[in-house]
Amino acid sequence: MSKGRLPSWSARRQTSYIVALDDSGQKAVRPSEERRCFFLGGVILPALSLEKLRRNWISALGEEEIKARTYAASIGFEDHPIWAEALLSVQMADWEALPLWFSYDKGVAGPDATLPTRRGGRMIDTSLAMISLAAALSAHLRHARGRVDFIYFDHLASRNDEDAMQTQWRTARGQLHSQRQKTLPEELEFVDSKTAPEIQVADVLLGLIRADQETTRPLAPGLSRLLAKAQAQFLPGFHLS
Repeated sequence: MSKGRLPSWSARRQTSYIVALDDSGQKAVRPSEERRCFFLGGVILPALSLEKLRRNWISALGEEEIKARTYAASIGFEDHPIWAEALLSVQMADWEALPLWFSYDKGVAGPDATLPTRRGGRMIDTSLAMISLAAALSAHLRHARGRVDFIYFDHLASRNDEDAMQTQWRTARGQLHSQRQKTLPEELEFVDSKTAPEIQVADVLLGLIRADQETTRPLAPGLSRLLAKAQAQFLPGFHLS
């Protein structure tokens, strides 16, 4: 072995991650919804923690699909959403899961963040979130020296919607440096949330944060700490407009 050269086994191995995404809220922008928001995001966690997440989620909450609107009730905190946030933050910490999300405030969403509809209205343009997602994941992976093996996304309303989202992701990924592209999957993988607890976690997380933002209710301290930890690792909670 040449002097000063480290053996191959001493090199730090890349950590493999899984990303689970969902959206929360309606894309349509209406004058009556000035305080309403649309969210896209979820969680990123080490691939080795995925089975633990699935096992713990089903063990604690059962095999019925859990949504944001049923999570608090399922654990007896229906009247105390901040307690539900606190429990979710503890669960996420146990899985080494970090949040990442992008929100659109419908009251201020301008032409750069919306698209015209066939009926003359406006709707949220998720391509901005996809560009931000690709950039944020790339920065995080460079910091963590890792790669994302899969990006799971809850099934959208139609195949056309999924094709459009897939195109947005490919375009956003293609704007990265070629070396950074290699750390991200070429395509999103759309899955059924009923059989994917990680998507249910993403749905619950976004639903709780969106409710806080729409009502100006403060986040639970544990969830605030998780968001701060994520932001320190280049995983944002971005407001897009």
